[in-house]
Order: sequence, then C-alpha cells, then structure tokens
Amino acid sequence: MSLPSDVNVVTAIEDDLRKLSPSARAALRRLAELGGEGSPRDLGGSPWAAQRALGQLIRYGYVERTGRGTYRVVDPMVVHYLAKR
Repeated sequence: MSLPSDVNVVTAIEDDLRKLSPSARAALRRLAELGGEGSPRDLGGSPWAAQRALGQLIRYGYVERTGRGTYRVVDPMVVHYLAKR
C-alpha cells in the first residue's frame, strides 16, 4: 500500500486542502499535473488570479518561488496525490 492510498494520509491532505480558496486549490492541482513546477502562465486564467492563488499557496507553505516566474510545490506527496486524482 502506498502512502497516498492510506486513509489517514488522504484525510490529512484533504483537510488541509479545504482551507484553501477554490482558485488556490485549482492552481495547486495544475502545478501537480505539471510535475510540481510551473509558472503563472501555466495555470491558465487571468494572470492576476494566478498570482493571488500562488500568493495564498506560498503563505500556507504549499509552494515556494524558485526563480523569476517559477514556482514549485514543496511537498512531493501532495504532488503525487493531486496528480493521481
């Protein structure tokens, strides 16, 4: 059994994701689909909405800025979980 299949891990991840705005959840899911790294342009939608979503993800510790216009999901387990859904 892999960790993301463990009901306790899934519950913990889902509880944390519920604290995010819908746009931040969508941005996090899109980054996960991109392999855990991307730019605001990769997220689709308006650039302003993407920046707001990334700002919330940074404040909550899900994402970090790795370079000019490049962002990365910090926890590989979150990437794995969201990319498989």
